[in-house]
Order: sequence, then structure tokens, then C-alpha cells
Amino acid sequence: MYDFGLLLKELREEKGLTQAQLAEKINRTKTVISKYESNTQSPTLETLIDLAVIFNVSLDYLAGISEKSAVSLEGLSDEQKKIIINLSQTFRNEKNPNIKGLTDSQLKLLNDILKQML
Repeated sequence: MYDFGLLLKELREEKGLTQAQLAEKINRTKTVISKYESNTQSPTLETLIDLAVIFNVSLDYLAGISEKSAVSLEGLSDEQKKIIINLSQTFRNEKNPNIKGLTDSQLKLLNDILKQML
């Protein structure tokens, strides 16, 4: 069963934050964070967005819809974003347990990444 409060507590502890520190980051009080973690109060959409950014997860993940974490592309150039998205899609689409190592398309994308870094 989905438990937002437990998920929030786990994310907070993984980041090494106290309730007070998290509260400060999202302009709330420690008491409000405690209420979120005990499931006696639900966060607003604005607060959920703030939490998703802080913990680098998707809103779907916070809502218990998805097990996947989000990857922030903030601060990357359009070309870098394109490379990261293509790399993610390539690895997802070419998952084959019989293939050892990287495919040609994965190697090309990694080469593109290296070019961007130089």
C-alpha cells in the first residue's frame, strides 16, 4: 500500500536532511513536515513540485504512480538535453540480456557525450 509520509521520510533521510532543514527549503514549518510524514496533512501541488525538485524525483513517483526517478536536465544546453534523452531511450529500447557490452547506437551516443564534455 502507498504511504506518502513514509516515502517523504525516506527521501528526506537519504538526502541527510532533518525535518527542520527540509521545511526551510520549501518555506514550511517543521510541524508541517511532521504532518506530511505522519499522513495527517497532504501537501499542495506547489509543495509537491518543490519536493520533486529537491529530491530529483517525478511527481508520479511522489504520488505512488511510478517507481521511476526523474533526471533533471536543468542547466544543460539543448544539444546536451537531446543527447541525454536519446541515451536514455536507447538504453531502454535496446535492453537485451543476450547482448553483452554496448550496442553501436549506445557507443555513438556515448561518443557524442564525450564530445560535449571536451
